[in-house]
Amino acid sequence: MLRNLRLCFVLMLTVEGLNGSDVSKFLPAVILGVVSNSLLFSRRFYQKMPLYDTSLLVSMTAFDAMAILATASLGITRNLSLLVFCTGYLLISALLMGILLSIRTSLVWGVFTGTGFAIYVSMKYYLSLDLATLIAVGSFVMIILGQRLSAQMLNIEKLASELVQANSFKAAAEERLVLARDIHDTVAKSAAGARMLAEVLHDGLAGTHYADDALTLFQALDELSKESRDVLHSLRSVPSHDLKERLSSDVKEWGHRTGIEVRVVCSGTQVSVDGNCAWQAQRVVGEILSNVEKHANADRVCATFLGTQECLYVRIEDDGTGIDEKSLELMSQSNLSGHYGIQGMKERMLSMGGIIRISSSPNGGTIARLSIPTSTSITLPSIPKTKSLLRSS
Repeated sequence: MLRNLRLCFVLMLTVEGLNGSDVSKFLPAVILGVVSNSLLFSRRFYQKMPLYDTSLLVSMTAFDAMAILATASLGITRNLSLLVFCTGYLLISALLMGILLSIRTSLVWGVFTGTGFAIYVSMKYYLSLDLATLIAVGSFVMIILGQRLSAQMLNIEKLASELVQANSFKAAAEERLVLARDIHDTVAKSAAGARMLAEVLHDGLAGTHYADDALTLFQALDELSKESRDVLHSLRSVPSHDLKERLSSDVKEWGHRTGIEVRVVCSGTQVSVDGNCAWQAQRVVGEILSNVEKHANADRVCATFLGTQECLYVRIEDDGTGIDEKSLELMSQSNLSGHYGIQGMKERMLSMGGIIRISSSPNGGTIARLSIPTSTSITLPSIPKTKSLLRSS
């Protein structure tokens, strides 16, 4: 549409010139304007341009300067309607420049177009210095207005995106509550009932050669009942304002339940995240602690939490049997079946835009390092290496 309006303006000036003016005075300006605009709006051309903004600036400046010089050369600015049309055209162009381009580029455009005014005034045609100054000031005001409109549109777009994100988080929270109710009414009740039956069976078989099997069954069902309660607690828990505080509390509760000695060190600023991010982070930390409980044979665990404005750094280290690098590399392969815990942690961290690294400790045991961003739009650097605190605990 903009291209058509500009070309129509060129044709109108050309017709006016052919009706009684010296075409040679403004023909080079017309050619410059038509060629620059044709190049600008040619897809085949501007797709190859490394600096599209520059081509836009040159084209608009050439065309606007041509409009000023052409009206001066024709001497038809005595026609008030055409003068008003040219002025409106320049002001609208200034508004478009302010909306589409940066303030610096728009001001450069204003300087070049103002040069056209200066040339026009120096010719002492029918545009007075006062009127030229008024139009120049009006163009500058339109550029500033365009910049503000552009900023408001960007702000509206940002607010709309945040609203969509907030609605999605609200829907996820509601879905977690539905899942919690369903799990409580089905799996949790069944697990608790099976545990009670296994306990009765173990007491009834005491002193027989089936007692050990009954005890194994009871322990397995007891673990299932605990895990279902943990899941219910996580699903129904209210998001904390500080993710650092929430995760450290989970680690302490885990240590109290398992009897493993736990040391928690928190530092830095408060880390506020949305409910979905907090839920995903809890699941990752819970999976790490579950692996320590089941496989590490550890006596002590140290969890370090460092909060910054951009993210939360987490380091969880145990003094267990550890894992060799070759086995860890095999388990980290996404196409290797049987290690869904590690794959699940990676997928959860990826959904948050976070990073997870699992490695062997030089002193034995395993180290898990997490970097959890406060927003998915933040690009995180590599996870910093922190000092082990197990020796000093």
